[in-house]
Amino acid sequence: MVQVDLGDRPDMADEFSIVDDSGGPTLLLHFSGPVMLPAQREPIVAGRSEAVAAEEKGRMAVLWRKGEEVARVPVRLSGEGVTIVRP
Repeated sequence: MVQVDLGDRPDMADEFSIVDDSGGPTLLLHFSGPVMLPAQREPIVAGRSEAVAAEEKGRMAVLWRKGEEVARVPVRLSGEGVTIVRP
């Protein structure tokens, strides 16, 4: 699981994605009750995303604002607990 927390910069980004070592997109899985929704990007609202499942091969969180990439943050996804990404 992965979650983005922009802290005191809530307007920095409005979406995020996770990419692998080669920069390729990885799958994010958003759970809504019994429904699992696959996505390549997830929204960030008021500086924070919901926690979503992510493929462990993900190595970089890409932050987006209005469709433009604004930052990349290294991540280490373990498969245990929630990895909090803070730029």
